[in-house]
Amino acid sequence: AVAEPASGELSSSTTSTSNTNVSSTEIISNIVEGSTEIFMPALSSTMVEGKIVQWLKSEGDEILAGEAIMVVESDKADMDVEAFEDGFLAKIIKEEGETVDVGAAVGIIVPEEDDIAKISSAAVVDVETSSDAGINSSTTTTTQTANSTDAAAAAS
Repeated sequence: AVAEPASGELSSSTTSTSNTNVSSTEIISNIVEGSTEIFMPALSSTMVEGKIVQWLKSEGDEILAGEAIMVVESDKADMDVEAFEDGFLAKIIKEEGETVDVGAAVGIIVPEEDDIAKISSAAVVDVETSSDAGINSSTTTTTQTANSTDAAAAAS
């Protein structure tokens, strides 16, 4: 049984994965129906990771399909990466200068501007686990959400 958090505490849920990979961003993006993860694309047949050189959009900006949203340095050159759909950039998961594996989530797009706050209020923590912990999983993902009054109370 899960106890309800006392006033001022962060509520949290933990998801363990055994044979499937559930990314922390999948959990976050499931908060808003119609949200989409932005993945690091393979810009060449030999590319295994890319470096985010620059985000051309900021969190909260409107995005149109076909519009360049970030510049990625591949193993061959720097290239613009375009959005595949319309929406709003709700969350930048990987910052400029970070190197990211191809296929890893780097951001989240939501369909409506009002949905940005729902994604922004969710904090994600990835915790690597070992077999010594007695958990048959490679990753445990913890998602914590709190409204501003709960966060302020928890900080004091």
